[in-house]
Amino acid sequence: MSIDKNSDDTNSNTKARQSADCGSAIKSRESANMVYRLTSWLLALPRYSKRAILILCDYLAATLCLFFALALRYGSVEAHISLSLLGGFAVIPVVGLYLIGFYKGIARIFLDGEMRRVMMLFVGLLVIFAISYYFGDLQQLPRSVPALFLFLLLIWLWSSRLVLRELLSRWQGKPARGNRHTGPGDKVIIYGAGAAGKALFEALQPTRRYQVVAFVDDDSGLNGAYLCHKKIFSATKLLSLVTKFDVAQVFLAVPDMSRSRQQQIIESLSNISVKIKQLPSLTEIADGKVTVNTLRKVDILDVLNRQSVMPDERLLQGNIRGKGVLVTGAGGSIGSELCRQILKNQPRCLVLFELSEYALYTIHQELLAQQSGRAPTERSDIIAIIGNVTNEHKLRSLLAQYHIQTLYHAAAYKHVPLVEHNPFEGVINNAKGTYHCARAAIDAQVETFVLISTDKAVRPTNIMGASKRLAELVCQALSQEMSPATSHTPLKTSIKT
Repeated sequence: MSIDKNSDDTNSNTKARQSADCGSAIKSRESANMVYRLTSWLLALPRYSKRAILILCDYLAATLCLFFALALRYGSVEAHISLSLLGGFAVIPVVGLYLIGFYKGIARIFLDGEMRRVMMLFVGLLVIFAISYYFGDLQQLPRSVPALFLFLLLIWLWSSRLVLRELLSRWQGKPARGNRHTGPGDKVIIYGAGAAGKALFEALQPTRRYQVVAFVDDDSGLNGAYLCHKKIFSATKLLSLVTKFDVAQVFLAVPDMSRSRQQQIIESLSNISVKIKQLPSLTEIADGKVTVNTLRKVDILDVLNRQSVMPDERLLQGNIRGKGVLVTGAGGSIGSELCRQILKNQPRCLVLFELSEYALYTIHQELLAQQSGRAPTERSDIIAIIGNVTNEHKLRSLLAQYHIQTLYHAAAYKHVPLVEHNPFEGVINNAKGTYHCARAAIDAQVETFVLISTDKAVRPTNIMGASKRLAELVCQALSQEMSPATSHTPLKTSIKT
């Protein structure tokens, strides 16, 4: 019987604890919801109402600061100093804060740099107080009181704004939902403990999307030091740190980092699953194109030891702007990118010629969306046509119907293994298709014909390269057969490497 009684007591105690825990959890949730509702109400107030609340709070705080300054000086406040006198002196710095625009800022994104103007204002007020003492206007107040008063008020202004910023950033848009715990986001390491790394850390803090666990820097002299309460490690420990802290992303916060160093970092992390992002260059930050918290993925061009060639806009516009343009193979990887760039240069019309229905539909919808934001006068006609480049008759009719002046021939089979297993189809499509396309362009007197070729056609070692080389020979042969008096179509070959 005693065992049963003890068991019943134990169960009762357990239920009591569970009930108490449940009750405390409910109270905590209700308190959190109340704070959230209060924060939401404050943020929803009109701008002038929130400014009036801040001014009123600062005025009351200034009155208390002046009272405490007198108490510190005398040990108690003398009877001859009235509340009206305290209120009159307390309003002076508040009016000064209003005049310098201190209340025009947004409290929830308050920056410490704004306090510089406040300090300059208070120094000016001290000078005014000193002049007033010299002429005997403030004999009823000790000379040390204004300095103590403004010092206490400065502490209030700084601390209250920091607390307000932290509370609003913590509760804004985050209602409490039961006992669900919303932990921090991805764990990240910032590579670079300089000014850019510090600025990036401060920019990431309000987002709550990332949890910075450490800094890494090439400077061995910083090893073991702390930046923003985070330890700085040597760059040689990057791999072990990523594994130890289960890091999801590494942010490169060294805008002037060399490409060779970037490549070394990428290679050192190639065996583990981690994303690498980097800050833009110093030039982009200085020009105002991006900010220090703008991160982008590491591009392959960032680590290649060669410079990319920028397109000549003048040459592009000469063959595209205001003209009818046709792209064969418009749904392919090369043809679709050609269409995107062509549309930016505002052709009169852009004809998409593609054999694959799905690929044609995809690029057609994308291009329609790309120019949806333009004015009607700046839009180009985009026509989607299903067809095969070996159908010379259909090509002739299209070129004549839409008055095509520039033709980009990108329709070709480009995947080496597939063409190796289907050599006949590869040669027919790449070589014979180019022949029919060029003949149709010549007959329609197209101004410019551009064949998109490949570097594999230079010294072909496979069917795909040989078929593209044959396509180049077709264009060269047709160009030699034509006389300038009978044809207006220059045949050009563009090498895609």
